[in-house]
Amino acid sequence: MIRTLLPIAAFMLVEGPALAESKDWTPELHAIADKCGLPPDHLKWINGTVRWSNAEEATYGQSMCVFGELKAKGIPMKQGFVSDGS
Repeated sequence: MIRTLLPIAAFMLVEGPALAESKDWTPELHAIADKCGLPPDHLKWINGTVRWSNAEEATYGQSMCVFGELKAKGIPMKQGFVSDGS
């Protein structure tokens, strides 16, 4: 029994992230935006990544809400930060 489950578990570990990135997460992102008090068009799923437009307009609480919800829902995301030099 365990011999048959090991290949299945290995496949799920390898393919899990790829499947998550190929899914369209737009409905989940709209729900997160609504819950966190952002316009739905500020969170978009584009080319397998989350794009957050106008993030500088969000409050600290809204930002923490978005990051917490993305993590809780298992939405894959790459994070990068850009500074304006100030």
